[in-house]
Amino acid sequence: MASKPKFCLQCDDGTPLQHGERDLRFEYKGKSLMVGAVSGWHCPVCADCQFERSEGRRYSAAVDAFTARIDAEEAEEIR
Repeated sequence: MASKPKFCLQCDDGTPLQHGERDLRFEYKGKSLMVGAVSGWHCPVCADCQFERSEGRRYSAAVDAFTARIDAEEAEEIR
């Protein structure tokens, strides 16, 4: 049984999502993080992603660690 097509919720214009793995970039305070091979449904237009369940947790953990590191570096500079 084939799965139903998924559409981008950000574009909201009927753009079909493509399933696969892609590297996702996250920007914070002028710095960027690349999280590699994120599996999910990706929009070819706006680059939004509907994560696979475990991938959402992995991506979120990477972003949380990255932002905490950037904030700690910034706090150290201020001191």
